[in-house]
Amino acid sequence: MGTSNPAGHNPGQSLFRVVRYWSRRWTSAGQAVDVERGRDVMVAEAVAGLQGSSGATVNQVADELGIDQSGASRFVSQAVERGYLHKVASPSDARHRLLRVTDEGDRLLDFAHRWQDSVFAELTAGWPADDVRQFQLYLQRFGAAQDERR
Repeated sequence: MGTSNPAGHNPGQSLFRVVRYWSRRWTSAGQAVDVERGRDVMVAEAVAGLQGSSGATVNQVADELGIDQSGASRFVSQAVERGYLHKVASPSDARHRLLRVTDEGDRLLDFAHRWQDSVFAELTAGWPADDVRQFQLYLQRFGAAQDERR
C-alpha cells in the first residue's frame, strides 16, 4: 500500500478524493453551471484532443470519456445541437462522419480552461511560487504517465 499522508489518507485515496470532488463540479464565478454544459466541455475537450487533421469518431470519444458508444453518441448529438461540434464526411468513406470542434466549441473550451486556471490559482494562492511550479510539473508528469497507460 501507499505511504500515509498527514491527513491519514494514502496517496491513492487523496487522488480519488480530489477526482470525486471535481467530477461533480463545474462552476463559474461562484455559480453552479448545469451538468449539460459540463458534458459539452468534456465532449468538446475529447474531440479537440482526438481530431488531429481529419476529425474524431464517436467511438473514439466514447473510449476517451470511458463511456459506452450509445452514451457518447447522445453527448455528441447534444454538443452538435448546441453548436460546439459539427460532423463532416470522412475523406476515406463518405458514409462515415467525423467530428470537429466549431468556433463556438473553441470559445467554450477557452472559457473552461480559463476557469480551470482560476481554480488552480485560487487553490494554490497561499503557496510559495516554487511549490506551485513544482506541483504543476508533478501534475504534468502524472498526466503523462496516465497517457502512457492507455
